[in-house]
Amino acid sequence: MKRSRPYLKMRVLGSIEHAPGTSLQSRIKHVSTLVFKDEDHEAHTFIWRTIQTWYSHYQKHGVISLPNKQRADKGRLRKVSPEEVAEAIKEALPHFHVDGQDKGYNMATLYKKCIELGSLGRDKVTPNTFRRIVNDYELLTDEDKLKSQKRLAFAKAHANEM
Repeated sequence: MKRSRPYLKMRVLGSIEHAPGTSLQSRIKHVSTLVFKDEDHEAHTFIWRTIQTWYSHYQKHGVISLPNKQRADKGRLRKVSPEEVAEAIKEALPHFHVDGQDKGYNMATLYKKCIELGSLGRDKVTPNTFRRIVNDYELLTDEDKLKSQKRLAFAKAHANEM
């Protein structure tokens, strides 16, 4: 979802002052029915709760609180580490190699097998997060074909554990 620019937020907040209604809540609800255009002439509508949040931030902190801030934990894993995913993959891969033949697998079947074996839980890692971790850290790539700096750092950090 694209974040709104401060200019658009200020236009929305400015329209609260001129909106019809006897209470602040009724004026905010009226503003939520309006369509606003940004600098690129794209139409935007906002729910009343978003407008109310912007308004309270503006009242408490002024214009300085309106610029968009990125999340402090953006890009960090909160529930599962790459090490846990690597261990789960190591446990699941032998189930795809029977009698020396590769039965074939894709990311979805590998994820399901990890869940079935109990190595990972659906509450810890979603399919998209699993895919992102496997791709970012190149957990399915052979050691001699590694090119990612993340994967090399991961491998070096755990080299003595093998």
